[in-house]
Amino acid sequence: MSKKLDINSYERTSDILEIVDTQTPTAVNANNFVALIGDYRLKDSEPHLKCFCEKKKKDICGQNHRNGYVVELTDGIKSLLGSTCVKDFDPEGELRKSVAHYDNQKRFFERVGYVNDCFYDKGKIVKKLEVEAQQIGCVNKYVSDLVKSLPSGAVSKLQEMAKSGRRSIAVDVRKVVEEKNEVTGKVEKDVSILTHTLGEIQGLSVFNHAYRLSLLDELKKKIDLINRLEYTKHDSSARSVAKLHNELLEIDPLCERVRNYCSEKILFERSNTKFFIYLTSDHSERVQLYRMWSFNKFEAPVSPSTAAQKILEADSEIIEQFNATNLIIAA
Repeated sequence: MSKKLDINSYERTSDILEIVDTQTPTAVNANNFVALIGDYRLKDSEPHLKCFCEKKKKDICGQNHRNGYVVELTDGIKSLLGSTCVKDFDPEGELRKSVAHYDNQKRFFERVGYVNDCFYDKGKIVKKLEVEAQQIGCVNKYVSDLVKSLPSGAVSKLQEMAKSGRRSIAVDVRKVVEEKNEVTGKVEKDVSILTHTLGEIQGLSVFNHAYRLSLLDELKKKIDLINRLEYTKHDSSARSVAKLHNELLEIDPLCERVRNYCSEKILFERSNTKFFIYLTSDHSERVQLYRMWSFNKFEAPVSPSTAAQKILEADSEIIEQFNATNLIIAA
């Protein structure tokens, strides 16, 4: 790091008015700038402060800048410079260099402070990450057990849907109309196919195996990072501090992504399962799917023959609805 610079950040207008006379403002220009005293970041609830940057026609900016700098001018006079007006000065000039140096120093100290806050909270952060890892582990077991119980055709379709982002379950309704050609005397067939959407499956992201594993891997890496975290001194390199700071900032968004993913399990469980028999065209698999989601704990399990009959009735209902010939379930 370069030489240490005092960082003075003002958040209250009253604190600034103690050192800056805004009633008799002095314009800030490249010739009268001496030093940068601090910066100000005013909330909306704080009174406005006008910028005293000298424009090209010797006019004072006069705009209300919420963010800016307190500067010292010749003869010890203090004035204000809005953050957006800094660009009016020469990039190689002393004012722009001072602002850049100050901003870099302030950013560095803030990052060091954040890193050390995480160091002191190591236990809490690790526990939070471990809780998220446990949650996603539960989802992982749920999906693993479900995949083992589902027929392979349905699993493939669910995984394909999760990968593509498609949620709807649909079938093709095929209608064949035969008419006799009055000229040739031959019977001609007019075939039309309509795609009919039955419903949607929510929470399909739980079947995105690669994404689930990537979340678990990221959690493990963050836990390892926190366990290895040490107190950061102010003589550390700016680059190493910035890298560590960014890695730590990724923790909360990662936990949010994990929670969003785990909530997909709840959505999937709430999906209308009566249309799951249309995930596959294989008859035995359709029977298995019907029996899986038609079981009531207060009744006896549905027999294969009953399931087959119920599936036939469901198919017939759709065919009759469209006055169709047959259904086509995509493989």
